[in-house]
Amino acid sequence: MEMDSTEVGQTKTLIIVEINEYTPQSAVIKTIIKKTTGNISGVSCDTGESLTEQRIPYNTFLQIIDGKAADVIDETSNLLELASQLLYRVIRPIL
Repeated sequence: MEMDSTEVGQTKTLIIVEINEYTPQSAVIKTIIKKTTGNISGVSCDTGESLTEQRIPYNTFLQIIDGKAADVIDETSNLLELASQLLYRVIRPIL
């Protein structure tokens, strides 16, 4: 998995599908905004690739731009398809 920590400048119009270019056989994460209160990142993931399990201390919004994805939260699988969204709410903050 590639990670780009270059933050996109402020007051800029973004085309979300252009933030990360598709890279075959990989998962790529690009940070758009990084703050102490939370981050916004664009993720590109090829078929058969996956992201590592994470414990995230913030609410998280996930939107599928192209294709579909299976997401597992607390051992419950969620199938997300084109244009679907999922909002993870943090019940217990991670300290």
